[in-house]
Amino acid sequence: MKTRMMKQVGAALAVSAVLVGCLMGCSNSADNSTEASSASMDAAYPVTYTYGGREVTFDEAPKKILTSGPTSAIYAAELAEKGQFAYRSGEFKDPNPEADAMGAEIISDSELSTESIISQDVDLVITDTFTGFDPEKVEAAGIKVIMPNSGVAHAKADGAGSLVVPEGTPFELISSDLRELGKVLGQPERGEQKAEEFEQQMAELDKSKPGKGKTAVMLFYFSPEYPVMSVSNASIEGQMMEHLGLENIFANEEAPYLEEVNWEAVLEKDPDVIIVKYGRTGSTFEEDKARLLTEPGADTMKAVKDGKIIGISNHNTWPTPEMMDAMQTISDALK
Repeated sequence: MKTRMMKQVGAALAVSAVLVGCLMGCSNSADNSTEASSASMDAAYPVTYTYGGREVTFDEAPKKILTSGPTSAIYAAELAEKGQFAYRSGEFKDPNPEADAMGAEIISDSELSTESIISQDVDLVITDTFTGFDPEKVEAAGIKVIMPNSGVAHAKADGAGSLVVPEGTPFELISSDLRELGKVLGQPERGEQKAEEFEQQMAELDKSKPGKGKTAVMLFYFSPEYPVMSVSNASIEGQMMEHLGLENIFANEEAPYLEEVNWEAVLEKDPDVIIVKYGRTGSTFEEDKARLLTEPGADTMKAVKDGKIIGISNHNTWPTPEMMDAMQTISDALK
């Protein structure tokens, strides 16, 4: 896959290669206070946040936050207060209703430059990668820079070679992100609650394994120009399937994302379930499903005949709590 394309996908294609995660999606309600000053009275400072081998210390809750990338924006929408989460960038038109509800302004669909970030009235940047800006120069201007640990492996693969990939499973890292970012943003109780909710729901899925005994394939189209693609269990989506008990027909492929799918292999293995990941380029489930059905021999497949084509939004496959929505959608459709 072309380097530029991979950068544009952000976490969508490369993120899952090493970390992979699934999470409970709980968006902040309109009841949240509109001022950062209403942060939990239980928040204790100073707080030291560690990511990728780096430490950043906060003496107080950040007043204005800028996010770069969809993953960081979702975490900010989960944990911050309205007014505190001020600006967004680098989402490449990926729909983000949680951040919309927070009133965070999109100042650029692509990544911002060092100068553009410094010109903003913010005191914290939460970012998916360091693509497009120099974190040291941003920090020298008095703006702190941090990254969710669930995104460190992708950032390292995307050029931030000095970062150290943290230990722990992807699911442990995402739980930790909720707790630790909650402390940074002055919302330790909120972060703890959301982490516990995620862990409980993951435990329930692990126990029930709604897809046990079924084979499956996840298919998606990166753009109208690209052919159908799939995933192995080295991807976030593949591990979602594994936790649901589904047997991914491409589980053991080395690459996390299969850019050139062997369509004959899909037809030959004829999985019980087809999961369509839609929306990366603005497409709907109905549009991508219709395109899938034009693939040679698709109409002969078991999943098509049995009506077991399940759609999940690309937005719900970033390594954040929103992944739980995708997992629940699949689980419900398997019942």
